[in-house]
Amino acid sequence: MNIEFAQDFVINVVTESLAEAMNQTAGEYPPEVDEFAVAKLTPVKAELVKSPLVAESPVKMECRLLQILEFGQFPGLIIS
Repeated sequence: MNIEFAQDFVINVVTESLAEAMNQTAGEYPPEVDEFAVAKLTPVKAELVKSPLVAESPVKMECRLLQILEFGQFPGLIIS
């Protein structure tokens, strides 16, 4: 999901056992494709943001977009 559009996102720590599933979610899929289903992962409703968390991840962080800063050709994000 595009962070600029959604205004929030999650960070899920990937363990070695989740590496293959993580690689499957890194593909470029059309919006109607459920990446959780593709990777056989379980979405969990977050408490503070709209984006779902990965149940199998041992560490999950809920993040909100604070500001987008653009430097030359490469934009960067600052999160809170």
